[in-house]
Amino acid sequence: MWKRITSIIIKEFIQIKRDRRTMAMIIAIPVIQMSIFGYALGSDVKNVSIAVWDANNTVESRELVTGFDQTEFFSVNYYAFNYDDIAAFIESGDVKAALVIPPDYSDHLRREETAQVQFFADGSDPITGVQSLANASLITTAQGVELASSSELAGMSLPIVLEPRIWYNPAMQSSLFYLPGLVGLILQVLTVMLSSFALVREREIGTIEQLNVSPLRRGELIVA
Repeated sequence: MWKRITSIIIKEFIQIKRDRRTMAMIIAIPVIQMSIFGYALGSDVKNVSIAVWDANNTVESRELVTGFDQTEFFSVNYYAFNYDDIAAFIESGDVKAALVIPPDYSDHLRREETAQVQFFADGSDPITGVQSLANASLITTAQGVELASSSELAGMSLPIVLEPRIWYNPAMQSSLFYLPGLVGLILQVLTVMLSSFALVREREIGTIEQLNVSPLRRGELIVA
């Protein structure tokens, strides 16, 4: 038995070696797939488009906005003037997150009190939402440490506190994000498999010849 199997394996290798197109497909397809999927399936989240509502509009608040915009994690592309603007930006998909600086932000810092800022994230994309919250917390903490090291706020441990808010998927359930794509993938695979099974079945029962002599074209048969 193993001798027969080995003979078939050797025959297949010889045929592949002779068929240059098959050899090219065997080499090229995995390379292309790994190159595409390596970037497409990467979990690194960078240059996330965000909106900013700076209700304070002072030097301190602009420094915080600059701290977000100058990192590789966020890109400030829109400015809002109320919560309705933020909701519209997120619902339209123009931004994935929003930073809200309250009017009394600088007043709290000057009184050596903890200043709170809000950060809204779109939970419909859990991966981007979770990493955006983590990066926003990292940036505000770094800004707070820098302020705490200054002479004016030397006695404060954490001058800036981030208040996160998740919209549209507060529980951050990844199934709500992956399920639609999984349904499309399953339908695609099933369509190809069922078409292949149908053609093989026609050949097994001997009716493929009738289809070949019918007025149907090959493309029409595959589509049907």
